[in-house]
Amino acid sequence: MPNAGNALASALGELAALGTEQDREQLAALLDRLEAARLRVLVAGEAKRGKSTLINALLGRDVLPSGVTPLTAVTTTVRYGDDQRAEARFLDGHDEKYLLTALGDLVTERGNPGNRRRLASVTVYLAAPVLAGGVELVDTPGTGSVFEWDTETAHEALRSMDAAVFVLTADPPVSASERDLLGRVAGLSVTTFAVLNKADHLDEAGLAEAVEFTGQVLGEVGHHGRVYPMSTRAALGGGDAGFTRFEADFTAYLGSRRESDLRASAIAQARRIASSLLDEVALTRHPGRARQDHPDPWRPAMNPGPDEAAAARRLREQIAAQFGRSLHIRTLDTGSCAVCEQEIRLLSAPHYDLHRLGFFFTPAPRHADLLLVTGPMVRAFEVAARKAYEAMPGPKVVAATGACALGGVYRPDAFVHGQVGAVLPVDVWIPGCPPSPLALLHGLSVAVGRLAEKTPGLTFVADGDGGGT
Repeated sequence: MPNAGNALASALGELAALGTEQDREQLAALLDRLEAARLRVLVAGEAKRGKSTLINALLGRDVLPSGVTPLTAVTTTVRYGDDQRAEARFLDGHDEKYLLTALGDLVTERGNPGNRRRLASVTVYLAAPVLAGGVELVDTPGTGSVFEWDTETAHEALRSMDAAVFVLTADPPVSASERDLLGRVAGLSVTTFAVLNKADHLDEAGLAEAVEFTGQVLGEVGHHGRVYPMSTRAALGGGDAGFTRFEADFTAYLGSRRESDLRASAIAQARRIASSLLDEVALTRHPGRARQDHPDPWRPAMNPGPDEAAAARRLREQIAAQFGRSLHIRTLDTGSCAVCEQEIRLLSAPHYDLHRLGFFFTPAPRHADLLLVTGPMVRAFEVAARKAYEAMPGPKVVAATGACALGGVYRPDAFVHGQVGAVLPVDVWIPGCPPSPLALLHGLSVAVGRLAEKTPGLTFVADGDGGGT
């Protein structure tokens, strides 16, 4: 990069000194891409949308495994290289080289179920024309499949992308979960392409309707760009007009905006890391209080001291030590007005980025460590709440969230218990109407300690930014 990039690289190096090991790894990879002027383009979407096949079509040959069942289990990066090979990095830090024929045993659920090989990532080196233009393509596991590990891996991969290609299908049409996922992807990438795969499943009229509907749904989350209908399988097999249009626009984008988007992405990633560090410092010093005096997290005056940064890192380290890098949360609404749920949803937004702390939401109580309960416990929900709690493996904790859940709004009567504690054993209470995202984050950090020690008694979390009770 030119000299303008040197100042950015220097700032990223200074930020790395304050971050966690995960932050340092992300920033080191970002510095490497800045030096090589190589844009990282993530191919994202739900399971079985044709992500691997799309990358193969861009490469012009079958390289990545594809199949009928949810297949990709490990994030796979494809870069330019004259020495054709695959390099696997393991969770313990060591690297191994393989022939490309071994990819099926490394990155698929069939060859590496649940990532039992303990791989962190796989990088493929290939002399493909699309890669020679300064881009690396990233194949991610699909979200929403029965393999929960895949969903976690896919969400973790979002943090490191510069741009994205989001893959949907014409049949079935875009779903609410895909819309929400695209909103998260668009919030983290500087440019997002939307591909509507399996266009050959519909006739001309049906495809036109699918394209219009997809555009309307994507517009709800702020994506107003072109939707590219295509058949990636047909493109790989001999040619597809829709893919040809997408490939031409994608190549033109790389030629005109690759370096500017890379720099914009580097700045955005640095801001997110700095913002998260400062939020953690704010929680450490004053739980639940937002940074009201310093709205810009990139200001040098806000650099945390070593003691505060170390305290902020302890939460992630404790989660990693106890739960193998993640803690799973099951939300449970027992009759709330849905305002608390809106605050909980904000935890997954780029500003708070709950996943970088090691927290993940799960729809299955059997996979949950923490039950995050909202609402005053309407009696009609009592049986369901008990069943959800009983299905959770131990050790487990319950966090009552919001004024209704704490008993501050409704009196007990024939229709409502009035508080979560009347039915479930509550370990952590998070007040507020609603509690702010920062108060929720602090409550979750307290819950980690409860899981470690299960000390008796109740813990109250102060909400200092206007939402507390």
